[in-house]
Amino acid sequence: MSLDIKEKCFDSIQNLFKKYENNEYMLQRIQNHVVTYLPSVLDNELKNHEKRVNRNMYLTNEQQIFIQVFLNKNQYYYLPNNNCFYEYNGKNYYIIKDDEIIHKLLSNISKDRILLEWKHKTKFNILKQIKERSLFSTIPETDTIQNVLNILYPYIFNTKNQAKYFLTILGDNILKKNQNLIFLANPKIKKILTEIDTISYFSIGFTNITNNFIIKYHENHSYDNCRLIKVNENLSIDIWRETLIKNGLDLICVATHYSNRYENSDNYLNTKADEELKNYSYYLKNIPQQEIISSFCSKC
Repeated sequence: MSLDIKEKCFDSIQNLFKKYENNEYMLQRIQNHVVTYLPSVLDNELKNHEKRVNRNMYLTNEQQIFIQVFLNKNQYYYLPNNNCFYEYNGKNYYIIKDDEIIHKLLSNISKDRILLEWKHKTKFNILKQIKERSLFSTIPETDTIQNVLNILYPYIFNTKNQAKYFLTILGDNILKKNQNLIFLANPKIKKILTEIDTISYFSIGFTNITNNFIIKYHENHSYDNCRLIKVNENLSIDIWRETLIKNGLDLICVATHYSNRYENSDNYLNTKADEELKNYSYYLKNIPQQEIISSFCSKC
């Protein structure tokens, strides 16, 4: 026991005795309260305290289990820049309102009933944890990845490697990587890039995620920072546009996943791309300028 507490108690009783030293009735009341009532009151307070502690421990454990199960069953994510919540059902990503999450959460708590008295505390803790789960840290299932690759290949790119490289570049742009690189592409891809920028703005609040894709080389661009993007010469934006709008958020999430998985687009070329794609993409970087000029003159 703390000496300070003990001394305060003794001082308080002594002060009471001193105050009522000439009042026999009050001295009897002090004795009665200290000797008769105080032990019983303290015993009850101790029992109630232990019940509260045990109850809190039980509810804390139940809350942790509930939160873990709820977040495992419901893949919710968040982006702070646009204050939006997202849901992933194992196949597609969707924007979801926080009211929908709260409704589902409170409905589950009501069914469970154990956490009814802690429903607001549980709601706060779950929303807090969801806000710590960035949409850009999600790992899409194989079906989602294949669906996105099927959007790009073979309509826009001739191989899946080219499609994966393109997605990794987009992911880098969203995650602010390799911002010094310039990607030279066929003018036919311009409308597609515009559509992707529009989808990006409305779904994740990011603008100009394709601003480093260009269709004309400028003398200020360093060859070391230039990468060539090979696209299907027969691509049709009209066929592709509707599919992109429907699955645009999936494409963005797969893109950031590839960027996280492969570190960046150059690393993808160096570790995963076939030699044909690697040589084509690095053409301006790896081939001496005089050799590029000579090759151009011989062919044209």
